[in-house]
Amino acid sequence: MIRILILILFLTGSNSSFASTVDPAITTLFQLVNKRLSYMEDVARYKWIKNIPIEDQQREIEVIRAAVNNAGNFDLEPQSTRVFFEQQIDAAKEIQQAWFNQWNSQQPPRSSIDLKTQIRPQLLSLGNQIVRQIQL
Repeated sequence: MIRILILILFLTGSNSSFASTVDPAITTLFQLVNKRLSYMEDVARYKWIKNIPIEDQQREIEVIRAAVNNAGNFDLEPQSTRVFFEQQIDAAKEIQQAWFNQWNSQQPPRSSIDLKTQIRPQLLSLGNQIVRQIQL
């Protein structure tokens, strides 16, 4: 499922003819998800430098709870919203793991953007935009 989501994001983010046949609201949704996932290199870099594990179950619970609560503002079904964000989290962890794997065999990063003050606020904002876009 995660690989399918990533493939769809890639296709809709490109200038392919496929992207031009998709409903603009769906394209915007995929672009927002793609943008959110594009932060995963920065997240991985921060975790790598700080020696923090990729998986943070408490943070995942907080992200999903926020998405489900926000979904209620748009009359979205909570369980569907939960599953949608769980899939994004799974994809995010796979992307982070890919960066960790690369840094295990190549020169690792030496500096990063702060996760808590710079990256997470952007991710929360994008999460809210994604929920809003799903409603359309």
